[in-house]
Amino acid sequence: MTSYGRELNEDYRIRYSRCVLDLDSMNKEMSLYLEAIQQYCLDVRNRTSVALLWALLSVHILTFCVTSTRNRLHQIMEQIR
Repeated sequence: MTSYGRELNEDYRIRYSRCVLDLDSMNKEMSLYLEAIQQYCLDVRNRTSVALLWALLSVHILTFCVTSTRNRLHQIMEQIR
């Protein structure tokens, strides 16, 4: 193996090869971390979406209950008069 026309010694080639293998190993490990982080983000997004839907549904139900109660009170008040 040569670099810029100079022969590289055996020790350098071994260290270089180990470095390349270490980088490859780190790349694979980082890919696993990235995949886990992406999955976590999706889970948080889905939980947030579900929580938001429940909140909107709760507000809708509450609004319906208040409106129904208000209408019923008006009916009772009309009957009393």
